[in-house]
Amino acid sequence: AAMTEVLVEARTANKDIGGKPTLRRYERWRKGDNMAMYHAFNGIEKLFGSDLKLVSRLRGFGLTMTDAIGPLKSAFAARAMGQCGDLPKIMTDRGVGSNEDDESMPWNH
Repeated sequence: AAMTEVLVEARTANKDIGGKPTLRRYERWRKGDNMAMYHAFNGIEKLFGSDLKLVSRLRGFGLTMTDAIGPLKSAFAARAMGQCGDLPKIMTDRGVGSNEDDESMPWNH
């Protein structure tokens, strides 16, 4: 969805959709979320790959607390499902329906 939004905006502005500035915009937009997920999964791999008793106890405590604290559990789930962060318009209340009268949107042509 993010790539589509960047390409549609570039095309609407008569810019080269395969040009370096367009592709760089997409890269910058996604880099933060991609790095966050990389580090999160790297940490999970290390956490669950350890046989140390202390790590095992801390892991169990962390899982129990996450399960017990609903908002924390929901926040982790939303992040993992890509439902938060810097989202494309189509995935937010600024989405397609909110732009139905916007002549700059390609689906209105």
